[in-house]
Amino acid sequence: MLSETKEFIVHKGEKGKRLDLYLSSSFPGHSRNSLQKMIVQGDILVNGKTVSRHYKVKEKDVVTINLPPVKPHKAFPEKIPLNIIYEDKAVIVLNKPAGIVVHPACGNYSGTLVNALLYHFPNLDKGKFPDINRVGIVHRLDKDTSGVMVVAKNNTSLSRLAKQFENRKVEKVYLALVFGKIINPKGSIEAPVGRKITDRRKMAVTSISSRQASTDFRVHEILGDFTLLEVRPKTGRTHQIRVHLAHIGHPVVGDSEYGRPAPKNWGVSRQLLHAYKLGFIHPVKKDWVKFTAPLPREFKKVIAQLRKDMKIEGNG
Repeated sequence: MLSETKEFIVHKGEKGKRLDLYLSSSFPGHSRNSLQKMIVQGDILVNGKTVSRHYKVKEKDVVTINLPPVKPHKAFPEKIPLNIIYEDKAVIVLNKPAGIVVHPACGNYSGTLVNALLYHFPNLDKGKFPDINRVGIVHRLDKDTSGVMVVAKNNTSLSRLAKQFENRKVEKVYLALVFGKIINPKGSIEAPVGRKITDRRKMAVTSISSRQASTDFRVHEILGDFTLLEVRPKTGRTHQIRVHLAHIGHPVVGDSEYGRPAPKNWGVSRQLLHAYKLGFIHPVKKDWVKFTAPLPREFKKVIAQLRKDMKIEGNG
């Protein structure tokens, strides 16, 4: 097992932070106590030199961290329900519920979509996939985003589908309930997305170490002080839709990370973002296929209540 080395350059907005605090935002899986031990042991260097654990980072400091080797964890089958929309010898199309992570990662090795897939499709791990913890995973949805996903049953299908995503040949349509009234019937957001300087666990619209991102949207329905949008991401950056909508002042309802929670009386603890439609060229049949995932019950309930409230106000 090889150790891993990561290097960061401190930006202006991060200067003055204590070294362990600066690193804790970059490595959420590592406690401040473990980071302090690594500093003392000399596994964390600043500008190539060891420093005190009380060191405060300066702008343009180069921080190098030598992560100890980690024993790989192989994903294991778990009896978790799946909502299968379509299946054949090459692909599985499913409706992912909110609240489930797509694949295992550091500190989170169970309860994921991959664990569920291995239970319901025992032969999936024989598909010669390059990553034992991401068997069949072509693309991801955030933990609290629900909706349609495609999973490959073998490495050939995985490669062909992944190429379509990379070349932006896939049709992706989301439904998002956002705060505020959006008057213009449609719009486009062109803004680069990268790691947030002050908290590397989050993404942000930034010109620093970012990648260009593009999102189109269309107003589906105005519901009082909220708007239901049809969103089509043209690129696939991490948290792109959530970051872009927050950037224009209309964050996704329930997105506590980039906006604010849903009103308490709604009884909703998730972000109201749903992958509604997915279209792609079938990796074997070569024809264009399209699948939809209906809105989950809690999402429908919120929309129905907002429509009811508007009707009451209109009659008042």
